[in-house]
Amino acid sequence: MLGFDRDKEQLLRLYNEIAKHKAIAQSKEKRLLVLVGESHHSLNSYYVELIIMIFAKELFSIKDLLLELDKTKIESFKRSKHVYENSNMGHGNMQSLFYMNDKEKFAHIIPIDLSSSENKFQNITLQGVRKRNEMMSKTANTMTKRDAVGIVGFNHLYGLLCETKLPECFHVVTINTSNHKNTERTPYGIKCEKFAFGNNAFQFFKQIPEDYSAKEVEEMAFADARDFISTLKDHSLEIGSDKVELLLFSLPILLDSCKIGNNIESSSHNNETTFSRTPLP
Repeated sequence: MLGFDRDKEQLLRLYNEIAKHKAIAQSKEKRLLVLVGESHHSLNSYYVELIIMIFAKELFSIKDLLLELDKTKIESFKRSKHVYENSNMGHGNMQSLFYMNDKEKFAHIIPIDLSSSENKFQNITLQGVRKRNEMMSKTANTMTKRDAVGIVGFNHLYGLLCETKLPECFHVVTINTSNHKNTERTPYGIKCEKFAFGNNAFQFFKQIPEDYSAKEVEEMAFADARDFISTLKDHSLEIGSDKVELLLFSLPILLDSCKIGNNIESSSHNNETTFSRTPLP
C-alpha cells in the first residue's frame, strides 16, 4: 500500500493536473503555460510556487519562468541579494523566488509586466490593470517559444485569460494558490475574485504557520517535493511528459489504495477560454 497522506494526495493531484494539460498541449501542438495566481507577500503562495518550480524542472523540463515584474525590479533584486541571504524574513514571493531561482537554476526568468514602469497611467486603476494584462500577454507570447510557468497576482487571471489573446498563444492550465480575497469590492475586482476562486482554476492552498520564515518554507517545499517524487519512483511509476498516460491511468488506483477514495473528477477545457476543472476540497 502506498504511503500517500493528505499532503501527498494534494501533490499528486497537482502533478496530475499539469501532466494532463501537458498531454493536451502536445496533442494540439501548442505551448503549455502553467499560469499561477498568487497573493503577493504570502508564504502560503510561495510554498506552492516552489513545489511547481521543482516539478517544472524535474518532471516536465519547463525552462522559462514568466513573472509579473518589470526590468527595474529585476535590477533592484540583484542589488539587494546580500540582504536576503543574511535575513530570515520573506521579501515578497517574487523576490524570494528570484533568489531561489538564482541558487537552484529552475528556469530562465522573463519579466512580463513591462507596462508597470510607465507613468502614462495608474497601475491599479481598471484601465491600468487591463493595459498591464495586455502587455503581459504580448510579452509572454513573444519572449518564449516553449513551455513556461507564469506567476501573477490572482487578480490578473481573469483579465489574462478572458480579455487578452493569451489562450490563443498557449494551452493554459490555471492554478490559484491564494486564500486572500479582495478588500476593495469593486465590480471588476469581484469578477476577478470569482474567476480565481471558482472552478476556473485548480485550487491549491497550503496553510503555513504564521511564525515560519521564508527559509523554513523553502526547506519544507523542497523536502515535500523531493519526497513525493521519490515515492512515485519507488513504485515504478514512469513520470515525465512522455509517460503521462501511465500516471493518468494510475491516479484513481493510487488514491484508492491509500484509502482516500476514488473521488477524482477529470475535466478538460471545452475550448481555449473556458477554464473548467474540479477544485481541491
